[in-house]
Amino acid sequence: MLHFNRLTDQAVSGKRVFIRVDFNVPLGPDGQITDDTRIRASLPGIQYCIQNKAALLLASHLGRPTEGQCEEAFSLTPVAVRLQSLLGKPVRLVKNWAGTQGTTAQAVHVQPGEIVLLENCRFNVGEKSNASDLAQRIASLCDIYCNDALAPHIGPRPPPTARRNTPLWRAQALCWLASWMPWGRRCLRHVVLWWPLWRVPRCLPSLVF
Repeated sequence: MLHFNRLTDQAVSGKRVFIRVDFNVPLGPDGQITDDTRIRASLPGIQYCIQNKAALLLASHLGRPTEGQCEEAFSLTPVAVRLQSLLGKPVRLVKNWAGTQGTTAQAVHVQPGEIVLLENCRFNVGEKSNASDLAQRIASLCDIYCNDALAPHIGPRPPPTARRNTPLWRAQALCWLASWMPWGRRCLRHVVLWWPLWRVPRCLPSLVF
């Protein structure tokens, strides 16, 4: 049986928790969020950390900005506003948190129970290429690193060096994914069982479906 280390299994009280979330939400012509499903999907993990007095840092990308350039059209400002509305708690947006844009990194201070949203991680040089300096910066910000985003696994992804340099280095499983695991295992079992049928000639589609 597959085993995942879930965020909700960790003692996060008083610790700095860095969660790589997927807040890549669609924006309308006016720059406002048109669908906040991805933000709502991350709420269980965020609320767990806040309820247990963790110092929470959230990082996400938004759109496809030019790496290393701060493009206001891709700022996470509207995400911070929406997240604050959903949680009923202040969410502070920190810009230039990695210092990879030719300037000194802004100090990131977060207290237990506080939420900090780090500006679009794609603004940082090396986010797509797994740069070790960026990974070291991420690791220096946290005690626990959690992956709560599937999209980065498909292409660009959080540097594995960040996980290796974090005391609790193994990326924790998504809270919502854990709740879907029984369904996921059944789905995987059916995929395995039906896989040989994909070799059935195209002239016999009725056998597959």
